[in-house]
Amino acid sequence: MTPNSNDMISGILREAFARRKKENKFFSFRLIAKKMDTSVSLISQIMNGKRSLTLEMIEDFSNVLDLDNDQYDELVKLIMNKKKVRASTGPLHLPDVKAPLTISTPVDWNAQPKQNFWVLQDWHYLAILDATYLADCDGTPAYFAKKLNLDLDVATEAIEEMLQDGLLEWKDGKLIKSANYNSFQSKANRADILSYHKSALKKSLEILETQSDEGQAEHRLVNSMTLTVPEDKVTWAKQQISQFLKAIAVELSQGPEEHVYQLSVQFVPLSVRE
Repeated sequence: MTPNSNDMISGILREAFARRKKENKFFSFRLIAKKMDTSVSLISQIMNGKRSLTLEMIEDFSNVLDLDNDQYDELVKLIMNKKKVRASTGPLHLPDVKAPLTISTPVDWNAQPKQNFWVLQDWHYLAILDATYLADCDGTPAYFAKKLNLDLDVATEAIEEMLQDGLLEWKDGKLIKSANYNSFQSKANRADILSYHKSALKKSLEILETQSDEGQAEHRLVNSMTLTVPEDKVTWAKQQISQFLKAIAVELSQGPEEHVYQLSVQFVPLSVRE
């Protein structure tokens, strides 16, 4: 561990914090703690170099502070060096590769509280939230049922539940979701998140099986690959994928909202770790 590793980590985090503070004068350690579902004291200690940052926390800080690729890579290097972790072939090396798409417009991701994680129980809840932004949306259960191929009672119940919990709201006579960009922290209520992923994958499989003609295939993309991965690049790969997902979500929301899509990425180990 180098003598100033915590100070160097703190410097990177505080630089990102200052940028976010400039964009939003209400941005604070308290807001970071709320979004990360942790204490203000812990955030303050890490930001001031009095407590070590862990690899497990990097992704949360990256999401809240909107770290760029260089900042993220440098944090990983500092922590890995601190832990004296090395690959068998030599010191940690993270390739100098930029994500093909970056967030051009800063946005605030709304970290949902744990009590709202129930919305992840099935894919159609989030689909209804986004469908409220479609130009022809009239806010009726019948509209969502037809647009998303749902039973009418399923759409009706989902709308009522999300209105009750503040995920949906009426504004100027239009039903809309209460926050543009919602996020669900992956370290909390894991059962709910797994339930959502399972339902999303099931829905994707259903679409592949029922919409197999060439014309429909033009409107979707299904791709996959199997590859070998160095242990010391797993965290880097996860960060790159997360950054890309956020960037494409922001980019696609800039034009006219005409369709609801589902974008899922699976980066899972096939080999068993010893």
